[in-house]
Amino acid sequence: MAYETISVAPIAGALGAELGGVDLARELPDATIAEIRHALLTHLVIFLPRPASDAGGRTGGRVPDAARSAGLCGYSPFPGS
Repeated sequence: MAYETISVAPIAGALGAELGGVDLARELPDATIAEIRHALLTHLVIFLPRPASDAGGRTGGRVPDAARSAGLCGYSPFPGS
């Protein structure tokens, strides 16, 4: 799959990839969530970038629910169930 909204760099052969171009401090478009989900299902483990720090050194809040569950929504490991 050619990713259009994120970058995906495999890091450990058949397991794991680092994602780029993901800003977890903002609402993620559906296309980005779909690509994150695809990357998770393809690489089994994904590493997301650290949230950027603000002027006070604090990181941007919590990870949006849609990003946390991007690989789980609508996925069943048991086809037909």
